[in-house]
Order: sequence, then C-alpha cells, then structure tokens
Amino acid sequence: MQIHNRSLIMVAIMVSMAGVLSAAAIADTTKSVIKPKVLVVNFDPVIKSEGGKRLHEVGKWQDPHYLVDAYNADLKECSG
Repeated sequence: MQIHNRSLIMVAIMVSMAGVLSAAAIADTTKSVIKPKVLVVNFDPVIKSEGGKRLHEVGKWQDPHYLVDAYNADLKECSG
C-alpha cells in the first residue's frame, strides 16, 4: 500500500505543477510571448506482487504514457 500512496503524491504534484504553469502562462500573455517548458515524470513501475502489472493497471487508472501523448497533442493544438 505504501507504493500507492507515493504514486498518488507524485501524480498530485504533477497535476499541481501543470496547473501553476498554465495559470502563469495565461496571466502573462498580455505582456509578452512566453515559452514555458514542462517536465513530465511518468512513475509507472512494474508491481511484481500483482503479477507484473504496471501501477496504473493495479490502481485501475489511465495509462500515463497515453495521457502524456494526449496532453502533448492538446498543447500543440492550442499553441498554434
């Protein structure tokens, strides 16, 4: 159970950071063009005690690799 708590904290931190970066980007658009840089950390280890499933499968969450690709596509679309 300990690994699940760490993973939830990591996910919460990533979501929080994405929100902060997005808010900062929106607030500053009237002053100048900005080029934010984003770092995404995918923490999705294999859980041996669950038959080698990935953490997102054990927690019944969406695949983080797919989510990153979708987020990247969204950024490209809205950035022009």
